[in-house]
Amino acid sequence: MALISILTTEEKKRFETPPVFSSQERKRYFRFPSEVIKIAEELRTPTTKVCFLTTYGYFKATNKFFNKQFLLTDLEFVARNQNISESSIKLSEYQTRVYHEHKAKILELLGATKFDQTGRTLIEKEIFVMVRSQLRPKHILQQIVDILLRNKIEIPSYFTLVESISKSMLLYKKELGEIIEKQLTPENKLLLDTLLEKEEKESEDDKLKRYRLTLLKKFYQSTRPMKVKANTEDLATLSNLFHRLENVITAINLSDEGIRYYSQFVLQSRTNQMLQKSEQDKYLYIIAFIIHQYYKLQDGLLDTLIQVVQHAVNKAREQEKTVYFEKREEDQLQKKQLLQTNDLLRSKLTEYQMKSNLS
Repeated sequence: MALISILTTEEKKRFETPPVFSSQERKRYFRFPSEVIKIAEELRTPTTKVCFLTTYGYFKATNKFFNKQFLLTDLEFVARNQNISESSIKLSEYQTRVYHEHKAKILELLGATKFDQTGRTLIEKEIFVMVRSQLRPKHILQQIVDILLRNKIEIPSYFTLVESISKSMLLYKKELGEIIEKQLTPENKLLLDTLLEKEEKESEDDKLKRYRLTLLKKFYQSTRPMKVKANTEDLATLSNLFHRLENVITAINLSDEGIRYYSQFVLQSRTNQMLQKSEQDKYLYIIAFIIHQYYKLQDGLLDTLIQVVQHAVNKAREQEKTVYFEKREEDQLQKKQLLQTNDLLRSKLTEYQMKSNLS
């Protein structure tokens, strides 16, 4: 069974290796109760004492064991605090049998339970529900870790958790495939298969021709008329596909998370990779892609419309301001001319009255 990829390489490394403590955290997690110190003192060698205590601190902090992995700074810190010479620690002498005995004792001391078949059954039930709720795999992993913490059950390896999640997702995908197989008509299958054919009008050169599915992946953010026209044409194509497959889309009832998850394979893969998939998987991925792109183009074109309208409103406001200021300047000029004319008339009237008085 192929395992799905959930964490990045760096995230997986952090999950599988001991935590990197700050100085305060180191003091907190490597402060041991008297009962734990007493057990450590009864161990035969300095190595087993320090490894037991360090493993205890790691589990207390993370609820996980790390398969005899230790950070040197932690071993040195624990050794110093227990008055043990750092040079006396020989990790090569820390036997696997002894390590497993220490794990059992630590679980007992911290009131935790080993991850066994009971724990596996618990998480598989939870994963079953979450997968059918179509949560993202990473979110499922986080939720399962939280469930194990709440139940004081040892958190197993990344591989063990991913294996359980992959198994449940594979079963669910098979169920979706069976629904699709039952709902798809021969005409629907032909319609979907045409998306995996190359566009005949694209180019006479086969090397330059692209698959119809590839052409539907693009979306232009531009508000230029030609780009908007291309987006609108793609939306019309997707709308036709969406409505012709509506009975299948309703039957599989994918959530937003499910649509995003299954459509990602189409968006991130080459079309010839799609051609290598089983018929059920192929149709599931393409249908999810059609739903995803149909909604995405609708939202994108709505955003474009808002941008265009906002641009028009802003432009109209700028023009209104320009007209307003131009009119204000013209009004001020006319007012100034009127005042000048009024002053001139007053001056002439005064001059006339003075002449009249003299005569």
